[in-house]
Order: sequence, then C-alpha cells, then structure tokens
Amino acid sequence: MCVHAEFYWDEKLPRLEDSLKKAILRHGVPEKLYVDNGAGQN
Repeated sequence: MCVHAEFYWDEKLPRLEDSLKKAILRHGVPEKLYVDNGAGQN
C-alpha cells in the first residue's frame, strides 16, 4: 500500500525524508518500511 506519493526533480535523500515525514504526520509511524534503494533512471 502506498500511503503517500509526490513528484520531485531528483531522487536525493532529502526528498525521501520529506515524503516520509508527510506520510508519518498523516498516518502515524509504520510497523514496517520498505525502500528499494535503487536508481530511478539508469
């Protein structure tokens, strides 16, 4: 389930932190968190 999504111009850590913060503020702390850690554009 995706509880939050946004478009950014790049895929740097501050963008992930921003999206995660917004999701946590809206839905609470998740029991599990999956981040694929992969490059979006190869």
